[in-house]
Amino acid sequence: MNIVKEWNAFDILIMKIEQLVHSFNYADLSDQVDVETMIAAETEHLQKENEYLKARETPLYMLEEDEKYMCPKCQMPLQENDRYCSNCGHRVMKHIVFCDLGTDDE
Repeated sequence: MNIVKEWNAFDILIMKIEQLVHSFNYADLSDQVDVETMIAAETEHLQKENEYLKARETPLYMLEEDEKYMCPKCQMPLQENDRYCSNCGHRVMKHIVFCDLGTDDE
């Protein structure tokens, strides 16, 4: 019987706390920025960021010297199969030379 009284007291305490929380007046949200304005501003920001990243992502050919490769932007050493410079983050690619073997017309 004593456990029931303690449980009821605990339950009443929880109920009082919930009432107190719900009784707070929440701040007036009418001074908040309009949702459409926020979306338009974020869209414009993302478009600018996208254009910046597109320009940055134009790959550059790695510099090759004595079978060692370097980033053309920051001159950091790279591995032959790297796609991005680990220092500046620029996209790089290895320059591939195609040989034209021609055809034999004999």
